[in-house]
Amino acid sequence: MGSYFLLPAVLAFLALTPICYLTASATTVAFSVGKSSNQVVHGLAVITFDREFVNEGNAFDLLTSTFTCPQDGVYAFHLHGLSGGTHRRFLAGIYHNNDLMVTAYAKVREFWSMGGNTVLLSLRVGDAVQVKFVYGQNELYGDNTELYTTFSGYLLSSS
Repeated sequence: MGSYFLLPAVLAFLALTPICYLTASATTVAFSVGKSSNQVVHGLAVITFDREFVNEGNAFDLLTSTFTCPQDGVYAFHLHGLSGGTHRRFLAGIYHNNDLMVTAYAKVREFWSMGGNTVLLSLRVGDAVQVKFVYGQNELYGDNTELYTTFSGYLLSSS
């Protein structure tokens, strides 16, 4: 009897939830990668990722830690990073063709701190997106069994 009363709420939720469809000509483009080891850097440097969760469309290159746009459109990118250890700071950005778009920041007072950001970008075929440390002494924590630092992106709509 309890589930009978939930039915109107579920139907109302489904009616208000937007449903997204890709056009038949669109290719699925989506990636999600993680970092399984620490990286300490002074100054501008690409953050390297070594664990691939998804790479639909093969647009993310683990060797260079670079997403290369395979199809014109609007893309969403998400960055999350965990700082800790000796240097206790994480200041990184999502770069589009070497131009800084957004930054993520975390500063540790005692133990660990997490920072992140999201950006939507209009990209053309061949555009490159990377995550880089912005400046100064930075440290990202990585662990082989617990991946806290991740970078993900996907095509929202093709143009």
